[in-house]
Formats: sequence, structure tokens, C-alpha cells
Amino acid sequence: MGTIDIVVAIIVGIAGLAAGLFVGAMPAFTSKLSEQQNRVQQWAGIILIVVFFLLMYFKLNISSWSIIIAAIAGFALAKIPALHQMLIAMFPILQPKKEEKPKPRPAQNQKPKKKNSKKRKHTH
Repeated sequence: MGTIDIVVAIIVGIAGLAAGLFVGAMPAFTSKLSEQQNRVQQWAGIILIVVFFLLMYFKLNISSWSIIIAAIAGFALAKIPALHQMLIAMFPILQPKKEEKPKPRPAQNQKPKKKNSKKRKHTH
């Protein structure tokens, strides 16, 4: 293992860690992901896989595994509550999608409901 292998392993390891932190800090449920977050999450996964296979193709085995391990470690670190909150505060793109309140539908030919003011007496 030469110097270039070590340098490449460190560079892709840092990139994998950053990608894992970024994706791990996004909301876990797809219903809370914005469209932009969904796209970023998909592209991050695709890029990680492509880089992994490129590194394997060029026989940089240590580097290929370092990017995967670093991405998993970054994802796990991003799930630590204190770090998760810090990442969300630093990067507004990571905040969950704001839920829109459903608008009430306009009433169409509905009769107003009458309130029954009479109380029933229970007799047994």
C-alpha cells in the first residue's frame, strides 16, 4: 500500500463521513422530507455507490471500504441528538418539511346541524 492509496483513502473517507452526516441529519420519514431533500438523499446514495465501484475497479480496496465505513459512521453520528440538532441549526436544508394545514372544504348544500338541547333521562 503506497502513499497514494493512503491519501485517497483519507480523502474518500472524509467525503464519505460528510455525506453520511448530511444524509443522517435529514428526516427519517419520507413524509417529512421536502422534494429537495429527497433528491439530495437519492443522489448522495448514487454517488457513494458509483465512487465505491470506481475505487474497486481501480483496485483501491482500502479506499473503497473506507468510503462505505465512513458513510455508515457519519450516518450513525448524525443520529446522536445533540449533533443532530446542531446540524439542523447549521444547515437549513436539513430541517423537516413544514406540514401544511389542510384547508377546510367549502360547505355545499349542507343543512346546519341542530343541537339537541333536550337531555335524555335514563330510566331503568
